[in-house]
Amino acid sequence: MLKSIKYLPEKDQENLKQVVSLILEELYGCERIILYGRWSRAGYRASAHPVQRADYELLILIAPGSSVEMTVRKLRKVRKRFLRGSAGGADLLLQAADILVFNRYLDESRYLYTCIKRDGIELYSSGQYRLARRRPVDYRAVGLLAQSYFDGKLATATGFMSGAAFHLGEGNYALALFSLHQSIESLYHTIHLVFTLVKPREHDLEQLIFRTRNLAPGIEQLFPRYGPDGERLFQLLRRAYIEARYNPEFTVSREDVETLLPLVRHIGETVAYVCREQIAAYRALAAGKSVGRRRDPGGGL
Repeated sequence: MLKSIKYLPEKDQENLKQVVSLILEELYGCERIILYGRWSRAGYRASAHPVQRADYELLILIAPGSSVEMTVRKLRKVRKRFLRGSAGGADLLLQAADILVFNRYLDESRYLYTCIKRDGIELYSSGQYRLARRRPVDYRAVGLLAQSYFDGKLATATGFMSGAAFHLGEGNYALALFSLHQSIESLYHTIHLVFTLVKPREHDLEQLIFRTRNLAPGIEQLFPRYGPDGERLFQLLRRAYIEARYNPEFTVSREDVETLLPLVRHIGETVAYVCREQIAAYRALAAGKSVGRRRDPGGGL
């Protein structure tokens, strides 16, 4: 694993040094900090516009026995502190894992973790633990699993869309909106599963979009949040996950559902297209062919 970030612009080097400092201030038991994704060397060289709307993706490996949940909470504080002092530009996507679990995943040739080990840049190491050797990626198996995830999740998203249309016709607008939320949640889960083979534990649409926007650039812009009405509809859809089921005073208009239904259908069509491209890239790699626009979570295209 490489350790130098001198290939990056000076401002980004400074930002990453600041992030490492903040993480070490907040965390006890931090063993390694790894930069991956579009800011890794492979991702930076492969992207035509590497600094355009790309978040710093960091994996923080913690000591055995440390709480991943507690670490995630502290990393949220790190992100807030970084953004308060940032003059704009990249955001932070911070993930945490037990270092022994990470090593076990490397031994098992888990796709996401193998890509991170292959392409990642080590920003910090305590020197206490060695990383396991990565094994070759079996792209045939990756492609089959990605196809399975794609088929299952896309069917779920389509089913919820049909449910939304049915509830709209019945005049149950809150339930129609909840179904649209479930549909779009399934679509963003589909992207994450196809590109990483890992399902995010998120229901909040803001976080789901945040977690997938580096995987499939342009996905974030599919929901038009510009203008007061666009933002209002997005927040209404976010709220539907809880309030459409549990808040009897949650009101939804027919017009809002009629506006959102074709938008979610369009997002579904786009998600299906980019996921099929990625699965085709896995198959090409399994056949030993060169692929110019594959998106690996570790950084390479």
